[in-house]
Amino acid sequence: MYGYVILSRLDREGPLHGYALLQLLQRAPGGALVPSEGTLYEALKTLERLGLLESFWGVEKGGGRPRRYYMITEEGRRVLGELRPLAREIARILLEESVEGG
Repeated sequence: MYGYVILSRLDREGPLHGYALLQLLQRAPGGALVPSEGTLYEALKTLERLGLLESFWGVEKGGGRPRRYYMITEEGRRVLGELRPLAREIARILLEESVEGG
């Protein structure tokens, strides 16, 4: 599920460094799908190894130290498109269960 969340966020936001991605996930409503820092970086490495993300070194507009930025690839967008219906179905089921008190 973290893979889907990461791909979805990078598709929506554009390239981000790992810490900025973690901050975005922490501010998301509910915050239920926030990985630990170690889990996030392992997921990023795995997604990159699978060709779903690319990384590059960059510096933020205001300066600072170089950081590794991640961006979704075309293959990542294709996989994300395949996963969206499944993610929506899972969200629908979870919402129904929470409303029913299950």
